[in-house]
Amino acid sequence: MRKIILGLVAVAGLTAVTSCGDDTILTAGLAEDAVKKDLYWEGNPKQTAELTTGYFEVTYDDYAKYQQLQAAGMITLAAEKAVEAKQRYSWRGYYYEYVDHYYANVELTDKGRKYLFTDEVKHGRADIAKDLKLDEMLEDEKLPEYMTDYPELKVTTLQPEPKKADDAADEPADEPLYGDDSSYSADNDKPASASETPSAYEKAQAKVNFETVTVVTGELEIVKAKEVFCPEEYWKVGKGECKVIIEFTGKTPFGHALGAPREGSRYDQKIELKRYEDLGWVVEN
Repeated sequence: MRKIILGLVAVAGLTAVTSCGDDTILTAGLAEDAVKKDLYWEGNPKQTAELTTGYFEVTYDDYAKYQQLQAAGMITLAAEKAVEAKQRYSWRGYYYEYVDHYYANVELTDKGRKYLFTDEVKHGRADIAKDLKLDEMLEDEKLPEYMTDYPELKVTTLQPEPKKADDAADEPADEPLYGDDSSYSADNDKPASASETPSAYEKAQAKVNFETVTVVTGELEIVKAKEVFCPEEYWKVGKGECKVIIEFTGKTPFGHALGAPREGSRYDQKIELKRYEDLGWVVEN
């Protein structure tokens, strides 16, 4: 009888050690819950890319992606080409080299603006974001009056000192550019007179005005947690590891044009977790 009682006590003790509460032993389910709680608390994380809008110079090959976005109704596109005449010099004299420059005028449509990623960078964990009042910190700060209402700046232009007659006499005379080379024709040294009217290239360059926006290309969805690793020495210090399978889904028109992964692509990511008395298992990395 005594042996039976001792056996029951041993089993009870072993059960207490291995269970220790239903949320202390790291399982695949708890690991997945921790990832969703800490990294996916605002829904599936968005995959993004940068897009240039406005008027800017491109290569001819760049037009393809903008044409695709125009066909999808995401942007409006106007293409222009301007020829730059670069003045060169050789031993024969001055000549012009003509270079083609391509420009794109890109604006987001109402349909395209729906894919703008405007979320500010936030802390990965919801509880930390709340503790740090990050939502409040994203609001415009109330500034004192002197930060926005101050006197107009008056700039005094300093004039150069006039040269004295003695200083002008001390300046060395200009030396001939080509020395004594009598075979050089001075006529070839005269560049063509520059027109005061801006060239097509100069006009295009003057119009350049662009900004970079961030657009959503898709989102990341957690599929499952696996390969949970939490041996006794890890468990004693509240440490654990697992691997998470993540899938790229919801590919947008911007994702197709800007080179996002293939729809349904999956990859694995190693996750480190830590157990806190008040929070349970949370993602550390």
